[in-house]
Amino acid sequence: MRNSIYILLIVIFNAGASIFLKLAAKETTTDLPKFIFLQFLDWKLIAGLLLYGLAFIFYAKSLTFYNLNYVQPVTTSGTIVMVLIASKFIFSENLSALNLVGVMLILCGVILATIGN
Repeated sequence: MRNSIYILLIVIFNAGASIFLKLAAKETTTDLPKFIFLQFLDWKLIAGLLLYGLAFIFYAKSLTFYNLNYVQPVTTSGTIVMVLIASKFIFSENLSALNLVGVMLILCGVILATIGN
């Protein structure tokens, strides 16, 4: 059970990083040099990068406990589901019935792909 916390943290950190990068991307300019300069000063971009770094560390550590063919699909699908839900509530993005069917198919696929791991 303790090792499962690593998987959960990977998902949370990856999803959080994506959310912070989306927040940073909302405040952009069309001038590329100015965009690059402003992005490096943006705390949301820095937070996103730090969360990706933390996810990487926990991902590497989780591979000492679990097989790669378990960690990769579980963390990727978990991140997809978490980002989909967060985008609905944080960014008011559309979440259709077809999206929900897709989430269910992803979860079923991960279950089938990781049985026995």
